[in-house]
Amino acid sequence: MKIKQQIDEEVKKTLNLLDQAENIEVDHFFYTRLQSKLRNKDKKEVRNLLPGFNLSVVRNGLIVFLVLLNLVSGIYVLQSDNDEAGSRDDYISTLTGEYSSEQDIYNYNN
Repeated sequence: MKIKQQIDEEVKKTLNLLDQAENIEVDHFFYTRLQSKLRNKDKKEVRNLLPGFNLSVVRNGLIVFLVLLNLVSGIYVLQSDNDEAGSRDDYISTLTGEYSSEQDIYNYNN
């Protein structure tokens, strides 16, 4: 019981000290500065999740790779032979030949 009484006395002393503390004058922009520092701290913590990993270098490298891939594929398509592709009329005649029926088996009027 003696320990509990000592703890209670220490708590009362601490609370009394808080009541007697004087208010401190702060600058008008104190809270704005504090909020900005907290936001910057959060950003730094997110940035430090992968130390040594520079995301901007990876992003720029990926963009360069995609542009080069696009250029290579464009050159490949432009240099391919147009004879292999066939003409539009050939495709249409092939499709109509495959999907048309010589007999009218769908005569629903009978």
